[in-house]
Amino acid sequence: MKPCTRSAYESRLLRVLVHIQRNLDRAMSLDELADVAAFSRFHFARIFRAMTGETVGEHVRRLKLERAAGKLRHTRQTVTEIALDAGFDTPEAFSRTFRAQFGDPPSRFRALRGSFRPPRSPSGVHYDQYGALRGFNPYQGADPMTLNVSTREFPPYPFAFLRHVGRYNDIGPVFQRVAAIADERRLFGPDTKVMMVAYDDPSVTDEQRLRSDAGVSLVDPSVETGELAKGEIAGGLYAVTVYKGPYDGLRGCYDWLMGTWLPNSGYEAADRPCVDVYLNNPADTDPEDLLTEIRVPVRRP
Repeated sequence: MKPCTRSAYESRLLRVLVHIQRNLDRAMSLDELADVAAFSRFHFARIFRAMTGETVGEHVRRLKLERAAGKLRHTRQTVTEIALDAGFDTPEAFSRTFRAQFGDPPSRFRALRGSFRPPRSPSGVHYDQYGALRGFNPYQGADPMTLNVSTREFPPYPFAFLRHVGRYNDIGPVFQRVAAIADERRLFGPDTKVMMVAYDDPSVTDEQRLRSDAGVSLVDPSVETGELAKGEIAGGLYAVTVYKGPYDGLRGCYDWLMGTWLPNSGYEAADRPCVDVYLNNPADTDPEDLLTEIRVPVRRP
């Protein structure tokens, strides 16, 4: 473990948290925030969520609601004005969201007066009108884990695949189609790997628009692959671990890798997509015995 590396990650993320506080009234892109922290644009959203316990959108929304709560208690602005300042189109939408967060509708909350307790923050960060944050509590995860991780250099992989757009957990039928075509074309061999390449982060991309490729590695890139498109999985340095368990647990594994392992590793996330390699077949394996090799692209600083 390298404490100085962890400290550097936390300092860089703190710059982002301060930047958000000081720019709440304008739109901030993920690329802008990634650049503030000097993190990979490709993986910034996942790193942010893993280290704070919130997506960027959830974090910004909560801060705006906390600011709105202060205005309700300590100013004479109307509820409509406060709702618009918080980014809501109507007072009704603001009222529903505010009540869900604070337990009371805005009018009742205002009538109580005095100080108030802000909603729970996984990182301990709350709205500060001066943006004067001194630190935050790195999120430890709802279900902390420990995995054995190594770094390995991989060559580029020729790859035959079908594109899937939608929830990652719904990619099963696409893999079945890939397997049928690969079997028909005799693409399977002793060294064939069944792989998924994921291009989007489900915390910031609508689940119906998530892009991923389901496919198999090719020994001979010139072979005819029929309906399967041909591409290449980028070579380079990857952090590698094997996760045992149902596929719906993979998100927690990625959060641990991005939020716990990576900041302590001495590496940076690289601008390439993550790759899952499936080591056994879900058709004849119990969910708790499924093995997935996870490859997170990294680089040396």
